[in-house]
Amino acid sequence: MLISVCSILVACKNYYHHVDGGYRPKKPKFTSLKKPYELKKEDILNTKSIYISTDTLEYGNKKYKSLFFIKFYNNGRSFQSSIDAKINVNEQKLTPTYIGYYTINKGNLLEIETFYVKHKEKGVYIKEYGWIKQDTLFMFKSLPKKDMFPNPDKGNSTIYVLKKVESFSEIPDW
Repeated sequence: MLISVCSILVACKNYYHHVDGGYRPKKPKFTSLKKPYELKKEDILNTKSIYISTDTLEYGNKKYKSLFFIKFYNNGRSFQSSIDAKINVNEQKLTPTYIGYYTINKGNLLEIETFYVKHKEKGVYIKEYGWIKQDTLFMFKSLPKKDMFPNPDKGNSTIYVLKKVESFSEIPDW
């Protein structure tokens, strides 16, 4: 009976752990998967670098400063991950923890669909929206209204700044 309960719990997971780290959906259900976006010459999204945001996470009574980053590829794929802020991003192998797909509309309006997994829970698909301005990416939880740049604040957005990093393959494996 114990074996069958364990089998059921494992079978309920809709993801697996990739050999290089991170999570992958067992049966991808990205809405943008049918026709992945191809970066155009006029798009201002930088795929040679990463976009980084620094934030403080609280676990129990301790606070941890982390670097959150997003990497974009020319073929409509993206990934998000984080590392300890004390680590130099150029010395760390940055692996795709949460994979996704993106599209760009009107040159600078970004939509990202990412597969997230919380600790020991099922994976979920989350859509986020971004606005690209020069070397900065403003990410919002909801779509900006009327194609106008919303007022970013701590409650509704995360701000990412472009950073050159040498440690990436240009070919994602999903």
